[in-house]
Amino acid sequence: MPLHQDMVEVKPGKVIDFYLLAMGPAVMVFPFTKEKKLVLIRQYKHGTGAVIIEGPAGMIEQGQTPTAAAVRELEEEAGIKFQESKLIDLGNHSQSPTKNTHTLQGFLALDVEFNSQQDLDDTENIEVIQVTPKEAIEMILSGEIWASDTVAFILKIKLRYPELF
Repeated sequence: MPLHQDMVEVKPGKVIDFYLLAMGPAVMVFPFTKEKKLVLIRQYKHGTGAVIIEGPAGMIEQGQTPTAAAVRELEEEAGIKFQESKLIDLGNHSQSPTKNTHTLQGFLALDVEFNSQQDLDDTENIEVIQVTPKEAIEMILSGEIWASDTVAFILKIKLRYPELF
């Protein structure tokens, strides 16, 4: 992930330097079980030095579609096989559009089942948790869930699909 400098004319006669962290696009999935539980993952994130709760997520690999990446990450991180065609697109999120090029496309997966095994990278130590949608909102309010992308997507799901909550 290289850091690069861009000189940008932000208004006539005003040129400033922007320093960007060049990161590729990623996906995050928010699976709900048939029992109406939200499946999340808990893992250490070195950038924050903390254990974070979020949706299963990962980078989109070269030549891969966002839906294919979402299905791959869901199985690898949570042990859930799911059909691409059943994913619901939640749109994009950018955590820091001034500082990096990273975008995250969110997906909703309904009626999932634990039907596979986790296949974690050497750098991953992931605990899969299940919470009710109400508990997820309480965890956001208490600060237990605080990763901005996860908070944004859970709230977007609550607004778009209130029947899940």
